[in-house]
Amino acid sequence: MEKLFNGPPSDTELSNNIPVGMNLRGVEVKGDTAVVNLGVEAVNLSEEDFDKMDAIVVLCLKQFDIGDVEYNIEGLSFEEAGLHFEDDSVRPVFNQY
Repeated sequence: MEKLFNGPPSDTELSNNIPVGMNLRGVEVKGDTAVVNLGVEAVNLSEEDFDKMDAIVVLCLKQFDIGDVEYNIEGLSFEEAGLHFEDDSVRPVFNQY
């Protein structure tokens, strides 16, 4: 997760969907759920930026058999921090047929 949030090497043309300046404070795994703690700058996330970030985080964590991802901002839930996003329909970026 740290490498994902640090972004791709600057000498490449690669990119990811983690908003620039988004800080990862830590990740705690509880069973098959990862609790991703973000820095205070996450209070400025738009729902579109959150959806893009969530898709890449979920995809990254699938390889570790993580079934669910919860997000915090400096230890507070998104709701406690004033963000109210619908994340019920999160799907991996790549569909399996």
